[in-house]
Amino acid sequence: MFADYPSDATFEATEADVLAIRQLLWVAFDGTDCVACATTAIDHTPARKLCRITSASGVNTKLWDRFMPMVEAYARNEGCASLRVEGRKGWKRVLKDFDEPWIVLNKELA
Repeated sequence: MFADYPSDATFEATEADVLAIRQLLWVAFDGTDCVACATTAIDHTPARKLCRITSASGVNTKLWDRFMPMVEAYARNEGCASLRVEGRKGWKRVLKDFDEPWIVLNKELA
């Protein structure tokens, strides 16, 4: 964990949300090896519905080029107006077509 940017989540809270189906767990395999994973949650705001990537990790960032379209399709199918990622600024290098309005990356799904 980065001391300057402590997480608001804990492993235990994320696990409980996944087991209660409040968040989805996405796992990418290369053969039999798990090489990336992420969790997503659907948020309902007064203005709109959005899909938020709540955590992500992986050993091969090239996989995100194939992974993100699946998450975007899921979010669209759920009626979300945008896909949002909160995290380190390094994600901006990987998710090039996302906007960065502040420390959050946001992609409109219109």
